[in-house]
Amino acid sequence: MLTVVIIVATLKEQKPIPQQISTPPQSELPLNHPPIDGMNNNAAKPSKENVARRVQQEIENLQHSVEKEPNNISLLMQLANFLFDAHQMSEAKKYYERILQLDAKNTAARLELSVCYYHEQNFQQAISLMKEILSYEPRNQDAMYNLGSLYATMKNDAEALTWWKRTVQANDTSELAKKSKENISFLENSLKK
Repeated sequence: MLTVVIIVATLKEQKPIPQQISTPPQSELPLNHPPIDGMNNNAAKPSKENVARRVQQEIENLQHSVEKEPNNISLLMQLANFLFDAHQMSEAKKYYERILQLDAKNTAARLELSVCYYHEQNFQQAISLMKEILSYEPRNQDAMYNLGSLYATMKNDAEALTWWKRTVQANDTSELAKKSKENISFLENSLKK
């Protein structure tokens, strides 16, 4: 998943950037990094408006790329993820569904599509997608954990506990197992009250 991270720091005192700091060659920068030549210290600071414009521009660029290569799963996934991050769920869903038409067992697309349905509060469809993943990847912890979370959201505590316990059984040292254990403890304690 292509993730855009923007870090904003507030300093009490602005210090100028020393001129002797060298920048890495363009070839060593992360994928899609803007050219160093065009950067300067007077560039606009990140704001909601210019970040939104950059994200929209990236979406448009990816849409053009997808038009040229409509079966390129990597491009489709990047576009769907950008649309998802831009809270354009219905558009993102179209591309996740297209990926699944091309690759029915694409777990990443199925997981992301289920999150779209979750945000739309279509919990049954999200559950269906998680169970489809488990039909071909029976030990997929992401799907098990998400099922627990979906059932907990629906106030079906027994099913939530079942899926979180299965998450722990699949790999009790993983981060998802740790979260599952915390959720199990919380839920069991709240049920005792």
